[in-house]
Amino acid sequence: MIPALIPYARKHGGQHYRGYLATNWSPFVRIARYLLEGAAEGTDAAEVRNFAECFCLGMEQAWSGA
Repeated sequence: MIPALIPYARKHGGQHYRGYLATNWSPFVRIARYLLEGAAEGTDAAEVRNFAECFCLGMEQAWSGA
């Protein structure tokens, strides 16, 4: 799907299309739950919070043009 991203972005957003692409090698359910509900539990709760906060920071930077 990544090769299709650039033509799609240019078609729908022009040359100045901004966005953010992130990958994660673990199930995203707990991270999404943290983003939606603000709670993380379990032995890797700190890792879940850290990834979610980094993810949000990356989106803010990408979309603000920073």
